[in-house]
Amino acid sequence: MRILKRITPFALITIVGGMLVYYFSPPSEKIWGANGEPYMVIAGKKPTDASISVQVNYFGRGESCSGWSWNSSSGEVRKGIYNQSFKFDHNFSDDETSYELRVPYQPREPEINCMTQLSNMEVKLTNAIDTAGFANLRINKAGVKYYNNPVNINVKIEAKDCEPYFSIKYKRWTNGFGCYFFIDGIQESKEQEFNAHQVYFDFSQFNDDTVIHYDILAGENYRSEPLDPQTGK
Repeated sequence: MRILKRITPFALITIVGGMLVYYFSPPSEKIWGANGEPYMVIAGKKPTDASISVQVNYFGRGESCSGWSWNSSSGEVRKGIYNQSFKFDHNFSDDETSYELRVPYQPREPEINCMTQLSNMEVKLTNAIDTAGFANLRINKAGVKYYNNPVNINVKIEAKDCEPYFSIKYKRWTNGFGCYFFIDGIQESKEQEFNAHQVYFDFSQFNDDTVIHYDILAGENYRSEPLDPQTGK
């Protein structure tokens, strides 16, 4: 098993009859997928010095859900929702040039009669220079709009030429890395992307054999060590 996007707080959650529900406690002290837990995989290449992680978000709605939200504009309080996020950063790959992240994807019941489903997830890398994160990939639930149609479950996603940007105006390199994103070899980025790239999947296709293939490739000016504070080189 192998799988995520920022939670849409007021999305309508439908639990399909017959769907498997996995009851799991917050995995803060366990390595998900190492002890028989159901999981899907996100895997690919990465720079050897970079650490990789994925945040997985779940959302649910129902009278038994204890959470609530507040609209700052209207002052309205909405009850009966449940948001929960998990971070997974254990790399199951033995090769430092690649990674394998195992993540949950099945519906879950964190509270009695409060059902939640996978809402979205976001993969990101960090290293000694870019500690905020780079090559962020936000995996969202597909819809019917022109911009959120699902990609093929076997798609190959790549973040290429990940490196800092040289600012002519300030005559220095940026502290963070930007990347160019490709879907099945077709470039989607018009310019270096420093924010998360969005991709949409049909989450109903996720199962124990799902592998989302995502390669992160360093550019010519990729750095593993911080710039000299005196020279900026």
